[in-house]
Amino acid sequence: MIHKLSDEAKQEVMLQDGQQYIGKERAIYKMQDDIFDFDAFYAGLSHHLVPRRAITEKVKDAIKKLSFLYGIGPLDMQKIVMGVIDPAEQIDIEALRKAAQEWYQFERGEALPRLYDRVQPLAERTMAHAEPKNEEEYLMKQLETVSPRQLLMDFSGGVEPALADLQLIEDIMFKQKLPPGVMNVLIYYVMLRTDMKLPKKYVEKIASSWARKKVRTVKQAMELAKKEAREYETFMKEKEQKGSKKPIRTELLPDWLQTDYSQFERKQVKSEEELEQKRRELEERLKKPKS
Repeated sequence: MIHKLSDEAKQEVMLQDGQQYIGKERAIYKMQDDIFDFDAFYAGLSHHLVPRRAITEKVKDAIKKLSFLYGIGPLDMQKIVMGVIDPAEQIDIEALRKAAQEWYQFERGEALPRLYDRVQPLAERTMAHAEPKNEEEYLMKQLETVSPRQLLMDFSGGVEPALADLQLIEDIMFKQKLPPGVMNVLIYYVMLRTDMKLPKKYVEKIASSWARKKVRTVKQAMELAKKEAREYETFMKEKEQKGSKKPIRTELLPDWLQTDYSQFERKQVKSEEELEQKRRELEERLKKPKS
């Protein structure tokens, strides 16, 4: 059984473990097996072409998400799955996703619905029904109410983000199941620390860490970033005391940088004045009213 949603409702949907939040109220949509008719899917699926063991829990989860996102029924999903199973009788999730996207574009002739255009679900917004009392809460509310794509545009003064950056965000949100607001926090801090860039391996490392820690809200992501920043700062101070002659700017450097720090040029760590100026510029761009 496929559940149809209005375009407005779909904007409040975030594909994640176990549940979907939709609509303008705090309605909860359970992403259980009833979102997709697996009985009909299995009934028409040849055991010789696609053995049941190939439909692992990860594959099953991906089928539910892709069915929901692209409106794919059991019969069409059978064809998609049969088209991507490999000689070892395994199904690659990325191949399944690309095949589902191709099906959607062929059948609908429309632009793909994109995860990076979603906003944080209402049920996972800390500031949904509150007015900001300080700058941090204002930033929190902004990150809860813009999409990752819009955030990148705000940072660049309205310029359309690079396709590679959007694809990176899309892949991370699908694979790591990060909500849009959490993705926004990740983008904000990475761009602040790497001279307005999104290094792929660095972003993926942070996303993987946050996914393991089950970070679901903007508030959780910001608090985790600050906690790890303090831990990293302590580490760098201890290292400096043990013999480093050159002081290193460490404020806001998260713990994830510790193992990857050698991969990035030291010139990315700007002087205190430059970092403060950059931070102010980013916050001012977020405060500008959207058209």
